Amino acid sequence: MVSALEAIGKHLDREIVPVLKSQSIIRKLIPLNKQLSGKGIGLTAVETFNYAATGGASTDYMIQEHQSDTMDITSDTLKIPVQQQEITIDARTWKMLTSNGTKIESDSAAEMAANISVEQDTNGIQSWKPDGTNVEIDGLYSVAGNTYAGASFDTYGNAILAATNAKKELKADNIRSSAYNLTLHGDQYAELEGSLSTTGVEEMPQVKRILGAGGEVLESNDLTAGTGMVTPIASQENKRFFDLVEAQAPVNRVFVIGDPETSPVHIRQVAAMTQRFKHLDSSDNDACVCTVTGI
Repeated sequence: MVSALEAIGKHLDREIVPVLKSQSIIRKLIPLNKQLSGKGIGLTAVETFNYAATGGASTDYMIQEHQSDTMDITSDTLKIPVQQQEITIDARTWKMLTSNGTKIESDSAAEMAANISVEQDTNGIQSWKPDGTNVEIDGLYSVAGNTYAGASFDTYGNAILAATNAKKELKADNIRSSAYNLTLHGDQYAELEGSLSTTGVEEMPQVKRILGAGGEVLESNDLTAGTGMVTPIASQENKRFFDLVEAQAPVNRVFVIGDPETSPVHIRQVAAMTQRFKHLDSSDNDACVCTVTGI
């Protein structure tokens, strides 16, 4: 039975991939660092470097030997937290379900994958607060170094202004990207989705045009109603701003503690992921995120 349970766990690892891809918002917002990711649950921390801005470039006919700037680089160790969920199924119930052909393990793993994805989204979009109050690891919104005071999306045109001006704030700090994402609370997403001008022009396509090809309008209730944020898209070239370190993609372990025939069956799913920001100022804010308020 033990080897059979191990085989089930490996099968579930493959089955939950579509769930993660469809559920995860943070993976659409921050690019994955492929070099640091996938090293396993034993990677408990990662070194993070903060790069202070240097002076601008210059133009001349000759190569100048005495023009170089000194880049201030500071480093810190960022711990990688674990996200997990576990369920226990009575032995008799397990045997009854499996004998009936019910794929209880598949359904459970998909549900846990969705829950872990929600947990990772909360940590990445807002922040991780182990005690529910104090921030241990910043998320996009809590680390934001730019902000724009907008107006209610209930009125046509205000979403266009919000996207335009938030993008302008980012560019003023040289946060330049081929495109940008706008993330909204569900209330504002619904308002934008239904927003029409007096002549019947939809506002959503106008906002997407401003964000640029590849930019998305995303919905997340991890944001407070009436707020949003604009960020560079999650492309590999934008790892210079931020990245995700996924030490362990969600894996499943199906096991029994005790008698293999009569003890409960445990299904445990474990992942380990965190986000890093590369240009923190003295207040631990990063200009790569512009929040939008009052919308």
